[in-house]
Amino acid sequence: MIFRAILAVICSSLSITTLAEPRMVNAEQFDISGVKLGMTQAQAIAAVTDNMHVDSSAISFDPFPQPSVVTKQKEPTYFEVRHGATALRVHLKPQVPFNPEQTLVVSRISYQQPWAQQTAVQMKQQALQKYGEPSNGRDSGFLQWCRQPLDKNVGCHDFFGPKLELTGTELTLSDPQYREAINRYRRQRTAS
Repeated sequence: MIFRAILAVICSSLSITTLAEPRMVNAEQFDISGVKLGMTQAQAIAAVTDNMHVDSSAISFDPFPQPSVVTKQKEPTYFEVRHGATALRVHLKPQVPFNPEQTLVVSRISYQQPWAQQTAVQMKQQALQKYGEPSNGRDSGFLQWCRQPLDKNVGCHDFFGPKLELTGTELTLSDPQYREAINRYRRQRTAS
């Protein structure tokens, strides 16, 4: 009986040390290569050229722009900078409510390097150094930083605010609020 009690204490202390509580993180303040969510297209381009030390001619825009649901004008949905096989892609969404000064804002940023085990380890170390302790702990195959982590360190809710995610050699910062604002705008226009 005493053996069982000791074993129970050991097992519970082991589970406490290996499974830390999910951690809330405000990823809205994060950036990738100087680009933050909600920046205007011009601000994002300035951040990329400054932080990556490239000329604006190194930036390529969406070759097939689509009409914006807000302005009805063809506008790029992304721009990117490539350096060899490394790529930074900045996704843009129409500003809702409409603002003629900033028709497009950054809704998602992704940075990707070619897969290599050493590169994945380096990116993980750099992410931990820059962004701090992730919401889902360090031991999972991917790291996530968010305000609404799921229980048991399994990740983040997909529909609650900004989220930073590192999977292998790809780092992505996104926020569903931009997509949801456009969906609400469409529903309002349809109802009118």
